[in-house]
Amino acid sequence: MKGFWRIVESVMAVIIVMGFLLSAGSVYISKTDPQELVPAGYERLKDLDARGLLRPLATNGDYDGINVLVEMPGYSHAVQLCDFDGACTGNYTEGSNVAVSAYIIAGHGSYSPQEIRLYMWR
Repeated sequence: MKGFWRIVESVMAVIIVMGFLLSAGSVYISKTDPQELVPAGYERLKDLDARGLLRPLATNGDYDGINVLVEMPGYSHAVQLCDFDGACTGNYTEGSNVAVSAYIIAGHGSYSPQEIRLYMWR
């Protein structure tokens, strides 16, 4: 009977340790290095441009439309549109641990260069 209880205690200990490791490990695994986040944001914007979705929205000033299309799982994000005179529209955030990806387009149908900034934070 003594051996049975030792086996039960061992199984319980393994379950507790595994539960702790899985819950603590998921926190550390899900963190993305900010240096990796900037290229990931650029790739999202580049992908939207390749699919023909980014330029029409950007030239119409629809930063909310772009923000809806951008998918950054685990991160909050905002889009800001800037022309080359320095005038910007859209949302952005200031603070620490904010990554910013920028994508420049020449326009859509006519030459009107714009910079699309994607702000990402947790």
